[in-house]
Amino acid sequence: MGKSAPAVPDYRGAAEETAQASREATNQQNYANRPDQFSPFGSLTYDTEAVIDPATGQKVTKYTQNQNLNPESQAALDSQLALTRGRSDLGGALMPRVAEDYAQGMDFSKYGDPNMGVSSEAIDMSGMPKGVSSLQAGQYNSPEF
Repeated sequence: MGKSAPAVPDYRGAAEETAQASREATNQQNYANRPDQFSPFGSLTYDTEAVIDPATGQKVTKYTQNQNLNPESQAALDSQLALTRGRSDLGGALMPRVAEDYAQGMDFSKYGDPNMGVSSEAIDMSGMPKGVSSLQAGQYNSPEF
């Protein structure tokens, strides 16, 4: 009977060590996943700042992403945005006029008689039903031809 019980494991200490290792791994991953990038079109860089998380009160690292275009790309973007804004401004200025024009029905009377100048001699009647020698407005629907 001389055997004693094994010592109780230090679960709290193990949990704290695991949490610390997890924080370190996360910080290393965050750093590794935010490399500065440079291309012919510009750059993408990150700034870091130590801040206090208002939800937890813990000290955390805040990342700020900065995107910059080279001068030529920035000038092209500025020009494109100016054209887009100009078209939008023009369209917006024309909207009251469009609304006014569409508020009334179309006046077709200014175009004259739509049948004026139409002669049955100019129409090929060979496909018409037997006995039909001329067309009257509204007499036949196109599916009957």
